Amino acid sequence: MIKPGGEALVGYDLRRLRPRDEETLAAMFDRLRAQALTEGKRVAVLFSADWCEPCRELEQELGNRHPAAEIGDVRFLELKEEDWSAAARMDEFNELRRRWVGQTGSYPLLMLLDDEGKPREEMKQAIERLEAAKIEPTLAHWLADTRPKSAT
Repeated sequence: MIKPGGEALVGYDLRRLRPRDEETLAAMFDRLRAQALTEGKRVAVLFSADWCEPCRELEQELGNRHPAAEIGDVRFLELKEEDWSAAARMDEFNELRRRWVGQTGSYPLLMLLDDEGKPREEMKQAIERLEAAKIEPTLAHWLADTRPKSAT
């Protein structure tokens, strides 16, 4: 798909982590985060649930296409509660979430991580910051606004 100005539009780079017998969730996450970093991508982690209305709205945004220059350098690693509860592995799901926040069961949780895997900014913080700067608080604007200056 090409934007009217001639710029190619891409979808968000999203990987959904599902239970696998041969790999713990923490190991899977660490492997996929390392792979993204090796590919020159920034990493965001998304915890969501099918029953959560804000999660469904966020998924619609993640289905949109934007210029690659705005969103192409971020890989989203998504974890859905239903996948892990159905596999009776919610303890792994909640333990991974506790890397960044103490609270479980609140959705969505979308966090941009730094290169060491520590929180750089959570989506709710980003919305407040962007609105204060009079910038429309979309995912594309958030990702563009947090891009390291050397990557522009």
